[in-house]
Amino acid sequence: GGRVEEVEGVVKVQHRHVERSLLIDIGASQIVALLASFAFPHLFQDMRVVVKDLSVLTRAELDFRIEAQSQATARELLAASELGGAVFVPEVFPALATRRVLGMEYVQGENIKEVRRRGASELEVTRIVTALVDAFSLTMHGEIFNCDPHPGNLLVETATGRLAVLDWGQARRLSPAERTAYTRLFMAVAMEDTLLMREACADLGAPQSDFAGPPDPMPNTMVGT
Repeated sequence: GGRVEEVEGVVKVQHRHVERSLLIDIGASQIVALLASFAFPHLFQDMRVVVKDLSVLTRAELDFRIEAQSQATARELLAASELGGAVFVPEVFPALATRRVLGMEYVQGENIKEVRRRGASELEVTRIVTALVDAFSLTMHGEIFNCDPHPGNLLVETATGRLAVLDWGQARRLSPAERTAYTRLFMAVAMEDTLLMREACADLGAPQSDFAGPPDPMPNTMVGT
């Protein structure tokens, strides 16, 4: 017999009723978006574009094989970058990647929110946050981008202090044109440039027709300006 290697890992299993429930939710969201766009066109006429994009991401999340590919791509991207010593993505076990089952490397660490609660120094918190921002900036300009970057998907590895980015079920593969458009969109928000925002949204396939009408005070109210 050959040598058997033991590896500590995590197995993610999809509940058998999840797909049916999510597909019902997607259908309901599309109906609501359609009705809202007709009932309140000035407020929700672009909602269908958003719901359509979210539907694509959600359907892809139901297939763990797609998640495995995204996670492997992100792992390679970060490992090959100058951030490899500060941020990483857990390794996927290809032999354990099926439509409803996904096996991956186990990471011993603490949730990013727990770092602050345990009284970490400002220097440590700054290091972690800087690594986080740099990592997402890198993936924004790379082949794969994580669309679900909430604190529950981030761990600080106990042994090394590296930041682990988890859960690549909702990920986008951005084309060069999309990367440029998103960059312009972020710049537009930062500079409060409505013309640049309109151009960036159009480049992303979501033209903002609201800009053609009279000024709407709602955006400024929302950001507190």
